[in-house]
Amino acid sequence: MTPKQKRFVREYLTDFNATQAAIRAGYSQRGASVQGSRLLANAKVQSEVERLSKCKDDELGLSNDRILHEIAQIAFSDDEATKDTLRALDILCKTRGMYLRKPEEEQEMVIINIDVGEGQPPTAVGKQQAV
Repeated sequence: MTPKQKRFVREYLTDFNATQAAIRAGYSQRGASVQGSRLLANAKVQSEVERLSKCKDDELGLSNDRILHEIAQIAFSDDEATKDTLRALDILCKTRGMYLRKPEEEQEMVIINIDVGEGQPPTAVGKQQAV
């Protein structure tokens, strides 16, 4: 890996924003979003992101089980959780890929066409599979 790629990895792990990490690593602002995507697709960069993430998780004592345990404690307690606590747990879940996503082709889309010109009724209303 090049020094610039290594810097990108360190910067990416601060906020998980590839575009901003590319800018901070010294790539041009104009092409930063494309460059950030390319870097994340690079096998060596991916491997380093995973390795350093694992090191950081070990250092902080983080695991998906621990996060889920904390969420369950909040959910089943009589105490009110603070917005900050819930937001922090939400960010941890997102950055660790703990939320399930349906593949794009399985997501339903609702299409509503409305003609506001001549008072015609909607031409199509309903659900269809994403293509």
